[in-house]
Amino acid sequence: MNHYCTYFDHRYAEQGLAMLASLASFEKKAVVWVLALTEECEAILKKISPPLARVVPLRELLDQQPALRKVRPKRGPVEFYFTASPVFVRACLEKVPARQLLTKLDADLYFYESPGLLHRLEKSHSIIITPHRFAAPLQDRVRFGMFNVGWVSLRNDRIGRKCAEDWEKQCLDWCHDRPEPRRYADQKYLDAWPKKYPKVKILRHPGANLANWNVGEAGLSWDGRKVLVQGQPLVFYHFSGLRRLTERIFDPQWSHTAVRPGAVLVNKVFRPYLKALQKAQSQMGTPATATGSLRYGENGRSRHPVGFWKRLRRILRGDYLRV
Repeated sequence: MNHYCTYFDHRYAEQGLAMLASLASFEKKAVVWVLALTEECEAILKKISPPLARVVPLRELLDQQPALRKVRPKRGPVEFYFTASPVFVRACLEKVPARQLLTKLDADLYFYESPGLLHRLEKSHSIIITPHRFAAPLQDRVRFGMFNVGWVSLRNDRIGRKCAEDWEKQCLDWCHDRPEPRRYADQKYLDAWPKKYPKVKILRHPGANLANWNVGEAGLSWDGRKVLVQGQPLVFYHFSGLRRLTERIFDPQWSHTAVRPGAVLVNKVFRPYLKALQKAQSQMGTPATATGSLRYGENGRSRHPVGFWKRLRRILRGDYLRV
């Protein structure tokens, strides 16, 4: 049995629900601890009861981790979420049987193939991390970290527990949404792990953690049954940055990462995900425009709304997707 954890609030619930559904299509017996960051999110999860999910209300984590409660007033909303991530990971790791793995997943992942393909590569390693693999035009983004926190696996052994404890302490001490030479949020701390700890595996499977920041050089193809990345199956895509603009229009944010989307990326990667978001939104029963990211304001909408004609031009140009 595989063990996972993730977290999201009600603004990101449709992404989280889509991720859980895609994971459940391949994993029938896995356990996924879900930290509900708001009471509204907790209510959504109780209403829908997504497969595999074991819901942990934020208040429960705060009661168990007074250090997290103490730093909360000193962090912005997004920074608090970043801080809570490693705290939740360590708490979940304590529930995992000895010598088994816990994999932390970002809520905006979507699985196209069984993650078992990746777990088989992890073997006896205690720490498994995924590189960003930034495309050439985006190399300056390494300031945010060489590795991405979308998929982080820690084993419940001496090394994995020590790593989780150190990560938690670092983020409680400093976890802010601004890059500095050796730190950024909860992510850049991972840069030191390959030298700091033994038994670290850097997951280099081309179908793991594909995202807008690396898909431009990925070499996607369709074999009639599945998406291939450099000849290997696409396991999961990281839809970081994707924004819902209206009930049926989405901004994939390709223009921000110099992506020139081909037919495989649009029709076999993005459109299935957008349909999954629509299904999740239908299950939630809330207005589609009320979801998004904290970076886009309290109501989930962009702080810089795009006018009708500009939006239409972007749809016709292929910058936006409509479902």
